[in-house]
Amino acid sequence: MSGWERGASEPRARIVPDLARALGVDPMELLSLPHGVDLRALRLVSGLSAPELAQAVNVSVHSYLRWESGERLPLQDHKIHQSLAAALAVTTADVLAALEHTRVARLAE
Repeated sequence: MSGWERGASEPRARIVPDLARALGVDPMELLSLPHGVDLRALRLVSGLSAPELAQAVNVSVHSYLRWESGERLPLQDHKIHQSLAAALAVTTADVLAALEHTRVARLAE
């Protein structure tokens, strides 16, 4: 049994969509989302690693990881919202909602 099956670690992002398909569930059902669907959840459901998503939106991995942690969010950058939406295959409204959930989760810490 792997670490992620025991809850001791997370599966690689590429595994999440495949695992959901094999189980016949929505990928979001595989994630623990105490603060709602955040940017990290959208990335995992898309099957992208942080470096892959950073490259897709043309930012550094460090910058992207700061967004994902809520440390610094691109709340007013519509071009970034559109790039994230395209890379994640979601709407810009989904991206904006995820950024807001990320912001709220950061404030709750």
